[in-house]
Amino acid sequence: MGNRVQGHIAVALYKLINPETIELGDRDLLALRYSRRNLIQNGCPSQKIKLSHQVRLKIETVEKLDLIAGVLRDEGRDANLWMLDQAIEELTRGGMMIIAGGSTAITRLAAGIDEEERIHIKARERRRGYSLLTLEKVK
Repeated sequence: MGNRVQGHIAVALYKLINPETIELGDRDLLALRYSRRNLIQNGCPSQKIKLSHQVRLKIETVEKLDLIAGVLRDEGRDANLWMLDQAIEELTRGGMMIIAGGSTAITRLAAGIDEEERIHIKARERRRGYSLLTLEKVK
């Protein structure tokens, strides 16, 4: 039946900053379709939305991204650092990344960020077993 509540992050960001384009990427095609539908139902024109059904984070745009937001799956430190590395490559200098997830996965990722010179942690919030990281690309 699918998850009709997909895309809350995308909808919230659309309503807050009204970006020129929204690029949704995930390996779960059904989640992408529900996210797209929820964006449209919340006033986002369909021509602003691009779906990328893929495992990697590489976005097929010419320009770098100003903002990447997502939910971290707890797939292990190495897999999450690999995804982080891909995200860093897609960001403009000064670009922001917002990552939500379980506190354990975020803690492991944050430990890897301490070793990373291209990005730094601007903020971290924790609540009831979940965490939110705000990162900024510096190089």
